[in-house]
Amino acid sequence: MKGRAAEATGKSVLGPLLALLAGPVSFVLVVPAFLGYADSAHPILVACLVWGTASLATVAWVGSRLFRRTARSPVAHVALLSVQGLIAAGFFGGALDIRSAPSPNGKRTDEARRHLRYLYQGAVAYFEAEHTNRQGFVLERQFPNSVGLTPAAAPCQVGQRNEPRESDWKHPSWQALSFAMGDPFFYRYEFISRGTGQSSEFTARAYGDLDCDGVYSTFERTGSIDAWGNVTGSPKVHVDQEME
Repeated sequence: MKGRAAEATGKSVLGPLLALLAGPVSFVLVVPAFLGYADSAHPILVACLVWGTASLATVAWVGSRLFRRTARSPVAHVALLSVQGLIAAGFFGGALDIRSAPSPNGKRTDEARRHLRYLYQGAVAYFEAEHTNRQGFVLERQFPNSVGLTPAAAPCQVGQRNEPRESDWKHPSWQALSFAMGDPFFYRYEFISRGTGQSSEFTARAYGDLDCDGVYSTFERTGSIDAWGNVTGSPKVHVDQEME
């Protein structure tokens, strides 16, 4: 009789335990493939929440069956609640992490923001430095001269970066800005400046067509000179059609 009871107990627990394992296994094997692709109603996010809820319920069911047979002490119940809490935190925390993960294009647009920051810093450094002409006379402060879209042309293939070419960044203005691409990149850049002294100003832009549909995203930072002769500019990058 004891053998049959043990066998029955084993069978009754085996199913819920397998169900309990299915949640974490699916979470570990499936979800990482979709990291960075979730939006507010992504089915993978919903699946994570469902698995988390089901696994939590399974733990409660299995725990109640086991502890009813083996332990009735307050310590046992605290242990069960702790296990439930850990599983809930793991699943729902993981789901929230997926929800907040950036899209692939979002990660790519970081390139434009980062390099516009470098251009802004280069422009400020150039303006604040002293420059002279060939005769040794100090020139009025200004930003580097304008330089057009670089590279001038680039083939568009979805997900394909442009390979850097040293010759593209030999223009004196890029060198004055200490700006060049050493790694593969998605965006093309330009720097437009005008004026001298107090009237100096510049605009740095990045253009991209990540989905190769002929519609370009534009990222832009500007700078000018305030009443005290210091460079001031937009604190954030202005963006138009970011995910293009």
